[in-house]
Amino acid sequence: MMWWKRRRLEGAIAASLYDDLDEAERAELDKALSSDPGLRASADRLARLVDSVPHDRPELDHSLLPPIRARLADRPPRLSFQPRSLPARHMAVAACAVAAVLLGYGLITMLEPGAGPSRGAPQVASHVQPMLDSATAARQAGDYTRAFETLTAALESYPDDVRAGEAQYQLADLAFERGRYPEAFDAYTALKVNYGAELAEEPARERLVSDRRDLLDEASKVNYASLQELDAALRNRGGEFAALEQVIARYPALPYVAELASRHMALLIAESEAEPGDPNAYARAMEAARDRCTDPVAIAQLNLEIGHIYRDRIHDAGLAGVYYRKAAEVPVLARRAGDALGMLERATPSGTPHEAP
Repeated sequence: MMWWKRRRLEGAIAASLYDDLDEAERAELDKALSSDPGLRASADRLARLVDSVPHDRPELDHSLLPPIRARLADRPPRLSFQPRSLPARHMAVAACAVAAVLLGYGLITMLEPGAGPSRGAPQVASHVQPMLDSATAARQAGDYTRAFETLTAALESYPDDVRAGEAQYQLADLAFERGRYPEAFDAYTALKVNYGAELAEEPARERLVSDRRDLLDEASKVNYASLQELDAALRNRGGEFAALEQVIARYPALPYVAELASRHMALLIAESEAEPGDPNAYARAMEAARDRCTDPVAIAQLNLEIGHIYRDRIHDAGLAGVYYRKAAEVPVLARRAGDALGMLERATPSGTPHEAP
């Protein structure tokens, strides 16, 4: 929605609170409110604000103009435009709306239970939080389209809101979980670029975002076909294992999707929905999955993954090297296995070679 149209609708919202709209204006506003969750949320907030203003207003014993001017002087200059002259009725409505916002800020602080002078970090009001709540409710109800629309509207309307980073994360997560991979890639990229500082405060989430973005970046090279085929394999009840093996065989140059498929194969063997807590049990499940494979590329890929388990989780450099060497025997994986072996040998002293079980 163009900014000028939104500003006109916001003025109509203010006017509607005082029954100052004609039929055509009312119809236009109702149509906009029904299709724009952000505008609806703004209208609801302004209505609550007006309702909270006491009818008997106390007289002020001092002028508010000096502190307002001082506050405005601290703000950086903004781009401005010269508005067209407005009818007197509309000017009055706009003035009332501005006054309600300025007065309401102080009144809400006074009227909320337990409110008073700030004793710690200031509480910043969020326009996005109600929209996050609405998106969460829609997602839980299975209405993913409404969740997408609500999160998108939140980011378009309030990109600098204190909760905008959370909205961006939820939009990316929702797109990824629903298989909308191009949108997920763009959303995760926007999250890192626009809200990177906020994301860095949560290391676990930051790692998840980086891993998913790397996976999507890799998949974009084949127009996301690798992830779409992985999804199809996981839906192939009773035939998941063979379908996952084919995904590995078809995309040996895409390590992230091959690793995901390998993990799912091991979990099918382990009959668990999560990786076994014991890394030795996980290695055994991966070995059993490898032994069920018939495609040489899939076998080599699982040998590579087993090597990673012994290197990173069991910390047995000798056995890790054995599996890397086995993986290197297949030409299409020789470079990746050779790189892993070289890093391993540079990081650990030479010792007695192990034999694979």
